[in-house]
Amino acid sequence: PDDGLRTIILLTDGEVTNTAEVVKYAAENAHRCRIFAVGIGNTVSHHLVDGISNVTGGSFVCLRCRRHYH
Repeated sequence: PDDGLRTIILLTDGEVTNTAEVVKYAAENAHRCRIFAVGIGNTVSHHLVDGISNVTGGSFVCLRCRRHYH
């Protein structure tokens, strides 16, 4: 919206190869959005979910898998 912040809920199950660039991009656009990140699984990049949520004023949670369901 033109008159307020966008709220983004990011779900991720892995890592990106350019975490620093993604966090920097989020910081540069923090005036437009707030990111709430949910990391799912055992290979989540904590640097990514913590970084982007921190610079945008959001928050994050990581959910680890304990069992595999088929």
